[in-house]
Amino acid sequence: MKSKVSIIVPVFNAIDHVLSFEESNLKFLLQYSNDVTDFELIFIDGESVDGTLDELYKLSEKYNFIHLFSEKDEGIYDAMNKGIQYSNSEFVYFLGMDDVLLPGFFNMLEKLNSEYDIFYGYVNLTSSGLPYKRGFNFKDIVKENVCHQSCFYNKKVLLEKPYELKYKILSDWASNIFFSKNASSCYFDFSICKYNDQDGVSSCQVDTDFRNDRIKIIYGSYGFFGVLNFFYLMLFYKLRRLIC
Repeated sequence: MKSKVSIIVPVFNAIDHVLSFEESNLKFLLQYSNDVTDFELIFIDGESVDGTLDELYKLSEKYNFIHLFSEKDEGIYDAMNKGIQYSNSEFVYFLGMDDVLLPGFFNMLEKLNSEYDIFYGYVNLTSSGLPYKRGFNFKDIVKENVCHQSCFYNKKVLLEKPYELKYKILSDWASNIFFSKNASSCYFDFSICKYNDQDGVSSCQVDTDFRNDRIKIIYGSYGFFGVLNFFYLMLFYKLRRLIC
């Protein structure tokens, strides 16, 4: 039987997070869920060598909603693409090993339907505790990304538009720019998870390829006038910072 949502968790050498993930997320899922068939959890392990795989195997034996796959990959977005292929649900949700689900996850689960391609809320940042809210409208998405831990994607849009492996850190932003123009989305004011913005790859590295291609990516979805609008917005934000 199909689950409503597949929670996909890319993993590589994350032994320090396995115990906390069980305590904060697996027990949370069991505590709040009325029906464990509503979701499945898929670990995509990149052939960890620090004992992570053994611990994940124990979890998969302990919880029947967990599926574990371990194979060499080309980075986090390759792992996410693999998870999409392995998923057995209408919707897909991505979670990091060091992120923590909140009750808004289940609030959103109740809203999922086939009317929209993407349902999204917001996350709270672990660094500040503050909410991070961004949208799929042009003004938001060309300036800053929607955190993918706040999004539930219909699997079909991710199969049609897999994550581009060229962008090692911000491929989800490239995809979200595309989806902002080519997919339907619906926002609910739910806090989905605590997002670790302090220790992850995206918090400490720069995606040079994405930065170099950003204009091309915007042009691909919004055309020439979209690029002009982007430059206008960037100039506006820069002038506003100088004035304020």
